[in-house]
Amino acid sequence: MGNLDYVMMLVYFAGLIAIGVLTIRKNRDTADMFAASGSSPWWISGTSAFMSMFSAGTFVVWGGIAYRYGLVSISISLTYGVAALFAGRFIAGKWNALKLKSPAEFIELRFGKEAVQFYVWVLTILVFAGGGAVYGLSTMVSALIEMPEGHFLADPETGSLSVQWASVIIVSVVVLYTMLGGLWAVLMTDVLQFIILTVGVVFAVPLLLGHEAVGGFSGFFAQAPEGFLSPTAQEFTWFFLGLWMVYHIVILGARWPFAQRWICVPSKKDARKAGYLFAVLYLISPWFWMLPPMLYRVIDAGADYEQAYMLAVDSVLPAGMVGLMIAALFSATASMQDSSFNVIAGAIQTEVYEKYIKKSASDLHYLIAGRVITVLLGLVVLIGALLIPIVGTYTGFILALSLIQGMLLVPTIWGFFSRKLGFNAVYMPILVSGPPALLMKFGLRDGGWFAGIGVFQPLAEYYQTHMRAADVLVGVGLPALVLLVMELMSKGESEGHKRIKQRLKEVKEQGAYKDSEPTTTVIDPMPARMVAAMLGILTVAFIAISFMGEHVGMILGFAAALGLLCVGVLVALKIALKRSASVEDLAYEAESNTGEDESNN
Repeated sequence: MGNLDYVMMLVYFAGLIAIGVLTIRKNRDTADMFAASGSSPWWISGTSAFMSMFSAGTFVVWGGIAYRYGLVSISISLTYGVAALFAGRFIAGKWNALKLKSPAEFIELRFGKEAVQFYVWVLTILVFAGGGAVYGLSTMVSALIEMPEGHFLADPETGSLSVQWASVIIVSVVVLYTMLGGLWAVLMTDVLQFIILTVGVVFAVPLLLGHEAVGGFSGFFAQAPEGFLSPTAQEFTWFFLGLWMVYHIVILGARWPFAQRWICVPSKKDARKAGYLFAVLYLISPWFWMLPPMLYRVIDAGADYEQAYMLAVDSVLPAGMVGLMIAALFSATASMQDSSFNVIAGAIQTEVYEKYIKKSASDLHYLIAGRVITVLLGLVVLIGALLIPIVGTYTGFILALSLIQGMLLVPTIWGFFSRKLGFNAVYMPILVSGPPALLMKFGLRDGGWFAGIGVFQPLAEYYQTHMRAADVLVGVGLPALVLLVMELMSKGESEGHKRIKQRLKEVKEQGAYKDSEPTTTVIDPMPARMVAAMLGILTVAFIAISFMGEHVGMILGFAAALGLLCVGVLVALKIALKRSASVEDLAYEAESNTGEDESNN
């Protein structure tokens, strides 16, 4: 890494914090901080949801699959897009129709107070597990950042940035902008991260195709290993792809960071549009996202597959862009963590602090309390990042928790469509599915409890060969089967379903529910203006980078800069047009009301 790379990284981090500072004024109460008061534009929420699916593991795991197996990595990613179509069409609008401040409110309405307390504390434990993702990112990033000899941030053994200090810096930046700006900061930084990641790939793919060892698409097709361009490979069969799609319908429909994206927009229609945007992005972007490690396979067939993505982009990107791609790795993990911080902090604020610690206080008091809770959750993640790897239990910890997520989320989806089941729908799937899941994860995996025991060997080998499909079947399929049996055996309407019906009735009577955005409200142009400003700043940065690169890099830099500038102009025009239209609507309504008043007089 050169000096320009470090400068770009510092500018990027400063930009994230600046977004947090600029969005402070948008947070007047906890409804603003944790739900954007239901006024987020659908395209902001959809893009943010798209980014919330990313982590550093996206580049390590799926990038590694792209390098080893090829086109199947795109097939896997496309299942997210198909899942988002279903989630957007059938589930996103249901979240929005209730006009909630957080997903926790739905859990309490549908399953009761005991259920929401259970969910809040289990999800807090999962936030602790998120420290493992921070640790993984810190390990990758620290290896690329050399420090002066004897520097207090350096690792004495390697001379690079210490993994522990990298974890502290990463968590601190994410907590700072999330604590300051709340959900608005999360949404806006996700958009910035999306832009940077997209532009990084736009830079890298043509340069990799032009590499002498690749020789364009024709050269790549000729040199690709046998089966590299097949849509399936080994354990990633059509059956697995179908299961993976169903699993992500559950994830996108019920996981709290995604539910929050469906809640924070003005209407059911906007929630569906946000889901559809997520779908479109995941149906198009994988064709570009997965190409760098696939192309790198013909450049260096002996590379470490887990590092293939960064090795690919590092081999062709000009000075400055490598720093931005490292920032992009940070972005991917930050998008996952800031969403968790915000939504879990909101749940603890509304379901624990307001109801059991401070039942009556001012909006300012609750807003400050929400920020303090966000900081405390950041400390939980930091402790996880520092502690889990030291005690050597990170892998086992994640293995144990990975299946719990499905068991928690399936009842939420079921609760939207079932009239019968109540609190028992929360704990029964875990009681029935938990033991076999733990036996699989700790007994049948390589080196597990049953390793070397002859009678279990065939079962262990089968599980290890089809691990991901088995995990989905036990983590999602078995809980769904349990709920189906319970549904068939239950009679009558549950109290939770009655509460949901009453809530929908109250929302309709209060006039809060509308299927489209009210035209009589002047649209806040702040999000679009911030996006336009981001694009403008990045345009200047990429023009500067292109002048310092090689000839091809210069041309691509100007092309990317011009593209960003055009998008920025379009966004600015849209702001002006929508604001003008909204003001005209207000003027028309005022004239109509005046006419009515005069006739009445």
